[in-house]
Amino acid sequence: MESDSREPLNLDKLKKTVLTDIERAKSFFDTKIEPVLRKRHQIYEADKAYYKKRFSNLSKQSDFVSFDFWSFVQWAIPAVMNSFFGGDDAVVIVGRNQEDVQRVEVLKALIDFQLKTQNKGFLVFWDWFCDAFIYNLGAIKISWKRVEDWGAEQFEHAGQDRLMTLQNDQWCEILQIGQPDFFGMRDVVYRVGRLKENRPVIESIRVTDLRWSPEAENIKDANFVAQRKVVTADHLRRMGRDGIYNRQAVEKAINEQYSGVTWGAFEQELNDERNNIIHETDNARNLYELYE
Repeated sequence: MESDSREPLNLDKLKKTVLTDIERAKSFFDTKIEPVLRKRHQIYEADKAYYKKRFSNLSKQSDFVSFDFWSFVQWAIPAVMNSFFGGDDAVVIVGRNQEDVQRVEVLKALIDFQLKTQNKGFLVFWDWFCDAFIYNLGAIKISWKRVEDWGAEQFEHAGQDRLMTLQNDQWCEILQIGQPDFFGMRDVVYRVGRLKENRPVIESIRVTDLRWSPEAENIKDANFVAQRKVVTADHLRRMGRDGIYNRQAVEKAINEQYSGVTWGAFEQELNDERNNIIHETDNARNLYELYE
């Protein structure tokens, strides 16, 4: 049997590498990508400032702007959406043999429910296609949400067979086992859980939140691809309590490393109220940047 020659994971080295990737991706976005997004948005909105700069002499005599690009997008989106959501089924699944027919129908109904109802797929895809047409850039992110719900503590005076049943149940968490009495019975404290949610999560990522390695020619070959998220301290603590983030790291970030979020020029144009929410008197509302 061959030995594993891989080096053990060095968290400090990994952290340094990721932080370097983030800085490179941020710089690339700020200098190369954001100006292009801003220009395409101005063309889509038929921004007078854009036409004044682009056609300075003409703008002295006329307020001419063109809504051709806007009209094209508004015409194209419904046709594209109809190809995805115009039929009865969101997906088409074909089985291999007669035995697959019933399973296929169940699977189609499940995917249809997850896409259209649980994820509001029509709106998600609408935003995705709009970004793709307007900015020549668009992305959706698919993750998996699994939520377990554990009930209150229960007490039981159990024998050996019952105890083994509880121990072998994956949805039973034994908290305490007492010493056996004269009859071999034990006091057992446990709680029972259930799977509350287990489904895909589909979300449209704003083009201003996409970051990737500057040397990559496509997403597949990129060493670093991430979604920038701006969250509150309260969100970080809740994720820490749920076990998503390391609680010690969360508290360290909140107590020692508060960094005010800075918005790009294009983001400011889209929402000029952003700077008014950066400095909060309530520490739970302080904003932090995440990269996922």
